[in-house]
Amino acid sequence: MPNWVRTKIQFDGENAEKNFQKAVKLFIKKEKEEHIFDFNRLVEMPKELVGTVSPTEYFNSLEAVDYLTALVAKENGKATAEDEKRIRHYRLKDGEKEHLDEYMALWRKYGAADWYFWAWNNWGTKWNACDCEIDEDQQAIFFSTAWEHPFPIIQRIVEHPAFRGEKLELLVVYCDEAQCTNFGKYSVYGAKTVFLIRNGMKMIISRKGKAFYPAKEDDFNYCYSKAWNEQVND
Repeated sequence: MPNWVRTKIQFDGENAEKNFQKAVKLFIKKEKEEHIFDFNRLVEMPKELVGTVSPTEYFNSLEAVDYLTALVAKENGKATAEDEKRIRHYRLKDGEKEHLDEYMALWRKYGAADWYFWAWNNWGTKWNACDCEIDEDQQAIFFSTAWEHPFPIIQRIVEHPAFRGEKLELLVVYCDEAQCTNFGKYSVYGAKTVFLIRNGMKMIISRKGKAFYPAKEDDFNYCYSKAWNEQVND
């Protein structure tokens, strides 16, 4: 079983209530009494990859994945020196030569040949969200994911056409059930700047790049260095 990471997306700012209600309508579906945050509503897994087997029969090592990624980069004229090195050094295993075109076709279209790699690349986690809760008072969406916080999903929310011109502001906090190992807090102001505290380090992400420096003790505590259930659900 994976470690579960609990995430809270709280809508802030002058349009908080409007944006919260819009997000719930767009991204949350309700089945009986259960709320479901379906990542497919933000970026849908290709039907061709749904139900595929992972690992795949061929090209199923990380080295092989790097090799296919490098081949696609070279086709697009974007291969780095490291990509060229991976292409030179990789040795095709039994059956891979015969199936190379088949796998390359999927890799060109989706950047993956199975559901697992596609999910990690596009959702930032291996499975869809679960244990979703809607808090009207806090104007917040809570949910859990396997192993990691889904950064690409947050980015998809920020970039969604429904929020253009809406002064979208989010406060996002997350914590792994294994306390003190994978936790963070960041605020999103439009699509421009994100302030992130991750595992005791604060990072500023902006158009100018990234900078790391130690977080303050109160920030560290706020990012759930203590009780997981108590703090994420407050």
